[in-house]
Amino acid sequence: MDKNDLYVKKNTNYKTVNIILLLLSLVFVSFVSIGYSAINANLMISGDLQFYPIKDLYDLIAKSSKGLDTNINFGVAPTEATSGVYKMNSTNSDKYPVYYYRGIVSNNNVKFASFCWKMVRTTSTGGVKLIYNGVPASDGSCNNKRTASQIGGSTFNNSYDDSKYVGYTYDTNTDSTIKAYIDDWYSKNMTSYTGMLEDTIWCNDRSIYSQNGNNIDYGAYGRLKSFKPSIICPNTSDKYTVSSSNGNGLLKYPVALLTADELTLAGHGYQGYTQSGYLTAEIYWWSLSPDSFVSNGGAYESHVRSSGILDISRVSNSGGVRPALSLKPGTTVNGGDGTVSNPYQIMIS
Repeated sequence: MDKNDLYVKKNTNYKTVNIILLLLSLVFVSFVSIGYSAINANLMISGDLQFYPIKDLYDLIAKSSKGLDTNINFGVAPTEATSGVYKMNSTNSDKYPVYYYRGIVSNNNVKFASFCWKMVRTTSTGGVKLIYNGVPASDGSCNNKRTASQIGGSTFNNSYDDSKYVGYTYDTNTDSTIKAYIDDWYSKNMTSYTGMLEDTIWCNDRSIYSQNGNNIDYGAYGRLKSFKPSIICPNTSDKYTVSSSNGNGLLKYPVALLTADELTLAGHGYQGYTQSGYLTAEIYWWSLSPDSFVSNGGAYESHVRSSGILDISRVSNSGGVRPALSLKPGTTVNGGDGTVSNPYQIMIS
């Protein structure tokens, strides 16, 4: 055998070995891939491993919008066909238009800070307002009603015989009974999550719609009487915030209550309400909105009745407390689909 024959034979052998090694590598990779997929499948079935794309919460809400709310009559109850997410027309040209959930919706449930919440609306900064809805069941679901949907019960203020008692604070910044109750709950449960919350405005609107002697009807009464809910807070003194840079600076923590206007947007107005609405809790609970002061009756605040309709109650009556807070812009979810059985999982930063 000459040198050329020997070279050809060696070269052929090398090629054969390389082909065999390549085939073995492909087989190995295939087995590893199949095994890895099988393991993942088993883990996913068992719930130990889940693959879920991280989603921005504001974008998630915006993408589900039915469009502008220009044709909504807030004096008419929402039906299944007219329920969903809507963009507020007055904010359409804003950098972050406000979107809100209305009526019969079932995909706005979230779990955050070991509690259940319902998404209500977005804010002008791209944040998301939530309302408390109890603690998760043993299976992780969030389908709470009645007292289970509240942190407890409280009067709005223990006294009622002066118009000042419609205030979330009054006199020289004295806390209302309900504010003290909410702050105490927050201090025991939520302080480690404050960094994830935005200092948004909570409106205790004491602007006067009409007055006859000592009898007063406040701003929310006038707006909602004509079915025109608003998220604008007329007076800086009624804009409850932690920082005085964007409000009155009278909050200790970034938490308060929803307004009667927000409840009307949600489908729980004085007339335009449905018992199937997502905020119906089968028990009555307080809002942040003053309704009226009557000289022979006292101070009255708006609340939601067990049927889901907006109503009023004397501030010295006891009612359910459902705190509301606002997640910062950029908050993301990494699990869930928003239903009561599988709430969105807020990523903790």
